[in-house]
Amino acid sequence: LVQLTIWKKRVWYTERDSGNSWYSDVGVFAGALTKFNFASKFRQGGFLSAVYGWTLDSGVGPDDYLVATSSAGDVVVYAGTNPSSAATFGQVGVWFVGEFPINRRHGSQFGGDLLLLSSYGVISCRDLLQGKNPFTEEGSLSYKINRTLNAQMKRTISSNGWEIKLLPDLAKIIICSPKELSQPYTQYTYDLNLKSWGVWTGVPMTTVETY
Repeated sequence: LVQLTIWKKRVWYTERDSGNSWYSDVGVFAGALTKFNFASKFRQGGFLSAVYGWTLDSGVGPDDYLVATSSAGDVVVYAGTNPSSAATFGQVGVWFVGEFPINRRHGSQFGGDLLLLSSYGVISCRDLLQGKNPFTEEGSLSYKINRTLNAQMKRTISSNGWEIKLLPDLAKIIICSPKELSQPYTQYTYDLNLKSWGVWTGVPMTTVETY
């Protein structure tokens, strides 16, 4: 089990190199786990890369979605409560957003949205539901840096180090990238106040978390 998220008071664990996720009973993180297979929903194939909880209203509520991503670039969105029953748990939609980096930190909650980092750039799940084109400025938060971002991801998508994270105290979104040979550490930062992108270089950062 290589990645986890908490959704509707259950812990969902991602099984390595498979289409399986395992979820706990409500209110616990251990004990008997129940398998849920996402593989049949992945149109492009690949294995289950990560599972994320998507809080639409910036809080914990009945309208929260569950999002599963495949290594090949599929995004599957579910709504409901109890995953053991088709009457209370169902698929909202499936989208292709480009291949995901090999590591499993390519999603970040952003207010009432979930941002995903793929070979297409930064993708908004809310924009996906609204049918916006991820290759346009309207549908891509990273549109202005996508040429640079995509070129580096093409070289390093199989290397650990790609990550997207909201940093509320700094009012920034940060994208970490793998350290390339003979190149400085590089992070791409989006200023939420100025609505513009910048670059940090020379900061030896391999991952980031708020505490």
